[in-house]
Amino acid sequence: MHKLINRNKAAKYFANYYPEIKEEIRFLSLQKNFAGIIQSIINYLFQLLEQSKQCIVIAKIQGMGRLYRRGNHAVKELIENLFIRSFHAMKKRCKPQEWNFLLEKCPAVFQNIYQNQINKDQRLKIKL
Repeated sequence: MHKLINRNKAAKYFANYYPEIKEEIRFLSLQKNFAGIIQSIINYLFQLLEQSKQCIVIAKIQGMGRLYRRGNHAVKELIENLFIRSFHAMKKRCKPQEWNFLLEKCPAVFQNIYQNQINKDQRLKIKL
C-alpha cells in the first residue's frame, strides 16, 4: 500500500509537474498556501485553454487525477472544492465539442465528482 500524499508532497509534485509556474508554486508552498497553489494551476490551465491547447490541459488534468487518487483527505478535499469546481469556468472557455472531449478524457472519479457537484448545485437552486 502506498503512503498517502500530504499537502507538502503534493506541492513538490506540482512544482515538478508544472515547470511553467514552478516558482509561483514554490513561493506559495513556502507560505503553506496549498489552496493558492491549486488556484495557480487553475489559472495556468485557463491560459492553456485560451491558447487552444486542450491536449496539454487533458494531460495536466490526468496528472491531477493521479495525485488525487494518492492524496490524503485534505489534498482530496481541496482538489474537489477548488480544482473540480473550476470545471464550470473551464467549460465556458471551450467550444461545446472541445469541452465534451476534455471531460471525456478526465479521470472517471473527476467526472463523477463534477456531475455530483452539478446535481447538488441544481438542488440548491430549486430550494432557493
